Amino acid sequence: MSRNDNGCKIVITGMGSVNPLGDLIDSSFNNLINGDLYPLNQVDKIKRFDFSSFPSHIAFHVNDEIISRMQNKYFSAISTLNDLFLLHSLETALIDSNLKNRLPYVIYLGAESGLISYENIFRYYKTGEVDSLSYSLRSPNELLKRVVEYIWKDNKNSFSELSKKINIISLACAGSTAAIAYAYQKLKDEIIYRKIRGESVNNLWAIAGGTIAAINPHFLTGFSLLGALSKKNDNPKLASRPFDQNRDGFVLGEGAGIIILESYESACNRGAKIYAEIVGWGAASDAHKMTDPHPEGKGAARAIKNCLKNAQVMPTQIDYINAHGTSTYQNDLLESKAIAQVFQSQSQTQTQTQTQTQNEKSPLISSHKSMIGHLIAASGVVESIFVIKSLQTQKIPANYNLNKLDSEIEKLNLNFVGNKSITSNLNIKYALKNSFAFGGHNYSLLFKRSCNECK
Repeated sequence: MSRNDNGCKIVITGMGSVNPLGDLIDSSFNNLINGDLYPLNQVDKIKRFDFSSFPSHIAFHVNDEIISRMQNKYFSAISTLNDLFLLHSLETALIDSNLKNRLPYVIYLGAESGLISYENIFRYYKTGEVDSLSYSLRSPNELLKRVVEYIWKDNKNSFSELSKKINIISLACAGSTAAIAYAYQKLKDEIIYRKIRGESVNNLWAIAGGTIAAINPHFLTGFSLLGALSKKNDNPKLASRPFDQNRDGFVLGEGAGIIILESYESACNRGAKIYAEIVGWGAASDAHKMTDPHPEGKGAARAIKNCLKNAQVMPTQIDYINAHGTSTYQNDLLESKAIAQVFQSQSQTQTQTQTQTQNEKSPLISSHKSMIGHLIAASGVVESIFVIKSLQTQKIPANYNLNKLDSEIEKLNLNFVGNKSITSNLNIKYALKNSFAFGGHNYSLLFKRSCNECK
């Protein structure tokens, strides 16, 4: 049964997110596209603790008014930022897909450290006090029990029914990208199994995504010791600058994202709106060092190649690449090398700083992190949501703060978007999403534009 068989297609029918650009998908994407006009007031000095002893003092925050609104809405269920971000994104995606009163086939979530409440851990070390809520949140299942019971409160058996279907993926910066990949594969396998048995694939859908509340001393300490964070504390708006010659590290962000994956037949039979199709994924480990990728980007290149092979799509068919693009020296250079290995035969030099048109021979490349920072475990899903919006709107966000391309990257002759978004003269059909994490975890996803027609 080929991927091109409509009966095996997996589509996206719902999305939800909260991130430094907002808590509504459309307005967040518009802010991303209009970054040269949108005031970057969410990247600033850290507000929640004393940062003076750290080399990096800045972060991309979720708007305080949004957090306050979520706390007022969900306080009876859960109160820590990690959990608030997840709960808001999940409920939004379920409402968007019109599936809130149904139970999914499977759930995959990218998260770090078991979704521990860091606020309460630091309170414990300072005072010796710990409350029952913070203790229970040391277990991902306890967190998800609260989330599940809130979302499906009309179903008293919801958690017992879902407990065996929930999977927490802890793969650092690739966590939620891997979660989407695994949810896709689980659905694909189940579709094939049911087709062979002559069974219906109606109501076959999955939840995938991730959450992170990384603006705390724990994350800041770890990444500071690694030298991974930007020290451009005097000008936070210019600190995150993927692929730029003057980049010096990434800026922490926070938020969550959820997408609903669904059998194409199921979506069509219930008249669901279809945002995009997910057509393949790839993974590879470079097994080089705990933090540094292979100097030639071999693991990342294999992940991209495996993704294209899985999707049965040629490199020449890719129109846009949403890069992991963290704004660190190593990642940006080695990701560029990996892309060049796969697409070099069709790459050509093209300077893009103002109004641009699509180069038919080379995919356009940009990173979202200059506008949202690095959301670690949630970065893949939030950026995938924006990629899906690019396919839907035929608009590609800029590489904001890319004023001078890194000299080593420039030699690769890749097709980087400049510091202005492209909003016209595009025909994007296939978009590739990369996520590359510490530990050699390399993942790529491939999305395809949907005409939103069921045939």
